[in-house]
Amino acid sequence: MTEHLQYWPPALPSPEVSYTQETAAGRIESDFEIAPTERITNQNFRHKASLSWRFSEREYHAFRAWYFHRLHDGADWFDADWLNPCRCQLVGDYKTTINQGFYTVSASAELDYAVS
Repeated sequence: MTEHLQYWPPALPSPEVSYTQETAAGRIESDFEIAPTERITNQNFRHKASLSWRFSEREYHAFRAWYFHRLHDGADWFDADWLNPCRCQLVGDYKTTINQGFYTVSASAELDYAVS
């Protein structure tokens, strides 16, 4: 059976994205004078991001359906083109608050720019 990679639904708005990056990941240091003191060993490290959306009721229900049915309860990776094309996975549970008829959804994600 062939797996199909999912995509961020084009009918839903892009999230607000906050990044954190661990610059020490994939790096090696040395004390030698003839070699670079720091060398990147793997440029394919993932960025951690905090995402948040503000959905209408209709958009929120579309997001939930996509999350549960297309991402298999958030377990699958998907491609998105929010700021730059990347492959994403939502990490952990998402949180929802309702205020004045709008649904604010927040989630953590891993973004991998090397494989998109």
